Amino acid sequence: MNGRELASQFDEITHLDDAALAWCHNAQQLLRAQHDKLQALEKVMQEIANDYPELSHDKARMQNLDHIKWARAVLTRTDQ
Repeated sequence: MNGRELASQFDEITHLDDAALAWCHNAQQLLRAQHDKLQALEKVMQEIANDYPELSHDKARMQNLDHIKWARAVLTRTDQ
């Protein structure tokens, strides 16, 4: 079960008071956001792990800069 599936189960809860339902709604949003963040981070990790290792110094340096750029893009997008 992932975060999105767990968040969906909160929709089945109907017997709670307004405060508890608000808490469930907040928990749903948090779980979905965390799941999306994990998916984005996993995608970047897969791209880096499966990237062809460059042998020349200049190409390796550019590859390293690309990896940093990808990671920063995900972190700045998901930290908002």
